[in-house]
Amino acid sequence: DRPGMNRVLYQLSYAAIYYANSEKVEISFVIIPEQMLFVKLKINFFGHTVRGGITMRIWKQAVLFCVGGGGYVCLELLWRGRSHGSMFFLGGLCFWIIGFIRRLAKISLSLRLLLSAACVTVLELLTGLAVNREYAVWDYRGLPFHYRGQICLIYSLLWLPVCFLGMMLHSVAEQLLTRQK
Repeated sequence: DRPGMNRVLYQLSYAAIYYANSEKVEISFVIIPEQMLFVKLKINFFGHTVRGGITMRIWKQAVLFCVGGGGYVCLELLWRGRSHGSMFFLGGLCFWIIGFIRRLAKISLSLRLLLSAACVTVLELLTGLAVNREYAVWDYRGLPFHYRGQICLIYSLLWLPVCFLGMMLHSVAEQLLTRQK
């Protein structure tokens, strides 16, 4: 491995390599932030089934993301009659996180639910600060215990049963997708 700029050029020149004999695909990305810190993401796929150029693992995660995003939008449509495009992406991300937390078997279910609800609330806040500055998507300023009108205690507590249902849905969806292999 070469330090500095030579390493960057080396990595960029070999951004995607395909080894036909070993059926290995290596993808390397170099991310160079303003501070010139180097972060390398390296993904290797060995013998995975490929569907349309995407491995089954990536396809499965994409489907889970869409299930979560679609479920989040449907939940909003049922609850308040409207939604926003950003909620699909927020829902997909929340569903991934809920699925990850669901698999933490050493932690009690109640703690997993609290952790999931806290993560959803933090992601709602970050999304709200990014896309809801004018309060056109939602507005919690009239509710008690709100923070900047983006999140409030009432809805944070409502995430507990929703996260429980999300964990069950994630488990079922993951089993169905695993059976498709």
